[in-house]
Amino acid sequence: MRRFEAPLLFLSIGCIAEPTFVLGGTGGGGGAGTSTTTSSTTSTSTSASSTSGGEGGCANTDFDPDNCGACGHVCSDTCSDGKCDPVVLVEGEEAPRGIIVDDQYLYWVTYGSHLVRRRAKASDATPETVASMQVNAWGLAQDATHLYWTSRSLGTVSRLPKDLSGDVEVLISGLSDPIELFVAGDTLYVTARAGGQVVSVPKTGGTHTVLQDGFPEPYGVAVVDGTVMITEAFSGDLLALGMNGPQVLADGLQNAFQIVPAGDGVLWCAYGNDDIRYLPRGAAAPQVLAAADECWGVFADASHVYWTQEFYEMPQMGRVWMGSLDGSPPVMVADGQTGPTGITADADAIYWSNFQGGQIVRVDK
Repeated sequence: MRRFEAPLLFLSIGCIAEPTFVLGGTGGGGGAGTSTTTSSTTSTSTSASSTSGGEGGCANTDFDPDNCGACGHVCSDTCSDGKCDPVVLVEGEEAPRGIIVDDQYLYWVTYGSHLVRRRAKASDATPETVASMQVNAWGLAQDATHLYWTSRSLGTVSRLPKDLSGDVEVLISGLSDPIELFVAGDTLYVTARAGGQVVSVPKTGGTHTVLQDGFPEPYGVAVVDGTVMITEAFSGDLLALGMNGPQVLADGLQNAFQIVPAGDGVLWCAYGNDDIRYLPRGAAAPQVLAAADECWGVFADASHVYWTQEFYEMPQMGRVWMGSLDGSPPVMVADGQTGPTGITADADAIYWSNFQGGQIVRVDK
């Protein structure tokens, strides 16, 4: 497996505790292998509680939007083959990337037009720009009151009140390619890909701290049980940060991208391995949830996990998936998407950004 190929100098500059998210078994720090791969066979329809012939009172669960795939499963738009069809909410965006949702709004950033945008979740809502001149905006995060994002070319991390009661506030400047970010408690954690750094800053502003330095290409970042974890785009490894330097939790091949907390562990896109991986707390090695060549974005909630397959060279082959941590086969909720990357979900729907297609898309669960 390809590991760090450049000499590393890890500087424990910030105050960072030893990782509490430790490996179990005899796998050691590197995670020598993966557990048995679960099935990646796709299921493209919801399990029906009645037949299309009318048993149970449903006329047709294949195409009825009021009984799509099962009696009483309602789609906000059309139904095909027992599943709700994707609905394009916004078109004409320039390379939309990071995307999040709350109770009222859907938010996203555009890498190409350097904007932070939002759209009310109502079906007839019009999108609006809430921040501009955020050059090559990429990562996007939130808490109850604020949005936070990275601007790769400006080298900044900024925030804005969700109620638009204040102006854009720059929390960090001078980073080299800040890319992903994660809010945990009162702290914001950021990876600076070209700078090889993982940094933190109080989410209300203040002096930022370099937690560790010298990574070839740190990418995704998440915090679980107080442990800061990152993916490495160069080596494909999953690492936990600590006072004595990073601990390799799982070996990878070249490229690993987004990471999110899931269940009692973490979920990430192991791009170089062509799969979606899950590492439970205390496990000796990650589980492979599904084959996913050219995966990019990942998201998890209390009931499911979600991911995108971008297919950059063949963007109209993009796919969006919903799965679980129990080994059940994943469900492909959309195909034919033009470069899907960022993904999020709420109780009712899944949302994603089509980076190459310039679209924000929704599909009902």
